[in-house]
Amino acid sequence: MLLTPHILVGALIGFKIQNPWLVFILAIISHFALDAIPHREYDIKALKKKKIDKQFVIEFFQVLTDLIIGVSTTIFFVWHSPSRNYAILGMIAAVIPDGITFLYWQTKLSIFKKITDFHRFTVHPKNNKNTPLVWGLGGQLIIIALTISAIILG
Repeated sequence: MLLTPHILVGALIGFKIQNPWLVFILAIISHFALDAIPHREYDIKALKKKKIDKQFVIEFFQVLTDLIIGVSTTIFFVWHSPSRNYAILGMIAAVIPDGITFLYWQTKLSIFKKITDFHRFTVHPKNNKNTPLVWGLGGQLIIIALTISAIILG
């Protein structure tokens, strides 16, 4: 799944719950729940390698753009809220599983292996590549719209 839905759902959890430990735990769980939904995403094969080449840079900037969109959208909608800090905590916690996966790909440290394997092989649907584009991206757009709506409506 793209990072933006993860970020927004994590922010919504913080916006609504306002308990730092519960926000942290639920935002991480939300990442896995969202990734279990069949979806489409951009290719990140080059990011799995340590070699920095043209494809790595392209994929890195795709991820960075997605991250910037998610973070800036969240900040825009929660900045003046008393729940801002909880929303930011939820936003950060919601992308931790992807961060751990990237760290594992780059370091191969065994401390990250179990969570990466769980994330990639247990949570993610096996047939994501076969998910029709309209459903694979459309579902994520619906999640984004519903999440923003819930934040706006308070």
